[in-house]
Amino acid sequence: MSKNNQYDKKINAFLVDPKASDYMNKKIEKEPMFMVIGILLIAIFSLASQEESSQIIPPTDTVFDKSFVEAIRNASSLVPSNKPILVSGNLPYFAYYSNHRIVYDVGEINSIKSLIEIMNLSRINYIIVIEDQTVDGIKIPLFARENLKDFDNDFEVLGIYASDFSRILTYKLKVT
Repeated sequence: MSKNNQYDKKINAFLVDPKASDYMNKKIEKEPMFMVIGILLIAIFSLASQEESSQIIPPTDTVFDKSFVEAIRNASSLVPSNKPILVSGNLPYFAYYSNHRIVYDVGEINSIKSLIEIMNLSRINYIIVIEDQTVDGIKIPLFARENLKDFDNDFEVLGIYASDFSRILTYKLKVT
């Protein structure tokens, strides 16, 4: 007996067997029900995710500040083009729009003392600060408006530029 012949007998036995054909009929009846349940689940999850996605950017958040690029260009123009700059945030914007080859992010510096230490070790004399800079919605205390007065002892203000929603300050480290 060949393998094909054995296979054909099993299929015929399955199709002729009333229990097997009954099983197939019930399975076919259940498929539309599963499709309807699947469609309902997709609809529910898509509505829920649409509601969540509308809450990602609240209507009051600034998505684009038209004058921000101009403020970056003006603030960075005060720094000689061959000198590196330390920036408090938005590193990609500064790297692209500042016309400076060397731009560094402040990182997780949390005191003026550590800022000055890193600037001295890195031989960086200029820092551009975005006033009240936030990371993930949390204000960085060192660059809060009320704390920028502490910069006066160790830094010289070269310029202050305002965009639609922020102020950008350019500082030079005083020689000690």
